[in-house]
Amino acid sequence: MHGRDWVYHQISVAAEARGQGMGKKLLEAGETQTGADGIRIVAHSSWNFNEGGHAFIKRLDYSAYCTDFWKAV
Repeated sequence: MHGRDWVYHQISVAAEARGQGMGKKLLEAGETQTGADGIRIVAHSSWNFNEGGHAFIKRLDYSAYCTDFWKAV
């Protein structure tokens, strides 16, 4: 990332509350606060298998930036 940035590692909404706009409101509140703090880039980390989460975040105009690879040794 460039300059100051903020990474959300875990944001979730209870299954029974999904589809009601709560996740969008949470992210918008975070964007507002980080912008007020002078942070211009917000990143979201997500597990590869979380296809629903990926679709959600893309609907909010986020784009893929990188992929992490891990190996147990």
